Amino acid sequence: MSDTLTTEDTIIAPWYMAVKSNIIIGQLIFHSDRGSQYASYIFTDIIKSYDGLVKQSMSRKGN
Repeated sequence: MSDTLTTEDTIIAPWYMAVKSNIIIGQLIFHSDRGSQYASYIFTDIIKSYDGLVKQSMSRKGN
């Protein structure tokens, strides 16, 4: 939980906490809504750094 809605506090910190305690050993689909934090270049670059092991999925607009 975070006091702010910044990408660093709401997405990046929890992401690194999750992958630290759950090592990614196979293909992973990370599904989210189209929130600005999930669509940010900072977070999408982190997803891309896994060389295709993690695929980002987002719900359609309005869902």
